[in-house]
Amino acid sequence: MPLENTPNLSVDDVIRIAHLAHLSLDQESQELYTTQINAILSFVSQLNSLDLSDQPALVQVSNLENIVRSDQVIDCPIDKSELFSNATNFDGNYLRVKRIIR
Repeated sequence: MPLENTPNLSVDDVIRIAHLAHLSLDQESQELYTTQINAILSFVSQLNSLDLSDQPALVQVSNLENIVRSDQVIDCPIDKSELFSNATNFDGNYLRVKRIIR
């Protein structure tokens, strides 16, 4: 069901779009895509014409919520010397690692 303000693309429009997308279309494909794109535009136009003023905006499809917790400092039961025993390079209380970002 075409609406009055539905944009209709011509075959020339589809050829230009194909050129911009670096696509080569034969004449049959040009006509096919023209028909298909116009059908999509007609459907989008129908969606745009719906009165949704009484509907709340949909922010999220599911009702999932982020579960957050506050950070807690936990004392490590392992002695520092034991932690650093396998480290090849450390500086005081810090492990030194190779740079991964230049």
